Amino acid sequence: MLTLLQAENICNKALAKAEELKTPVSIVILDFGGHVVLSKRMDNASYLTLEVAQNKATISVIFKTPTHIMGEIVKKVPDIKESINIIPGKAILLPGGFPIMQDNICIGAIGISGGDLETDKAIAIAGIAI
Repeated sequence: MLTLLQAENICNKALAKAEELKTPVSIVILDFGGHVVLSKRMDNASYLTLEVAQNKATISVIFKTPTHIMGEIVKKVPDIKESINIIPGKAILLPGGFPIMQDNICIGAIGISGGDLETDKAIAIAGIAI
């Protein structure tokens, strides 16, 4: 189970990386059921970044896979896209969404939006790093 304290720690690490990279982003952290535990939008982050971050986290928690990996899978197996399209919201398969794993079990996911593709990915990785 992902606790609020764990989500806050993950968020703080992601925020520190975003500040280091001078990139205003939105961060959304979901529990294993896809419910929002925490969301933050940094000053100067675009208003759409919050929705995009949540959609990235949603894909990651459902498939227990980073969004950029899901994007590669869909390119190789296009029929999977139909399954993804039934998920509420928009399927965002760009880098920046990662499952949060504890003892090899997915307990939630993080979604980052606001930077370029590699920056969002780096910020998410920093957040979930142990």
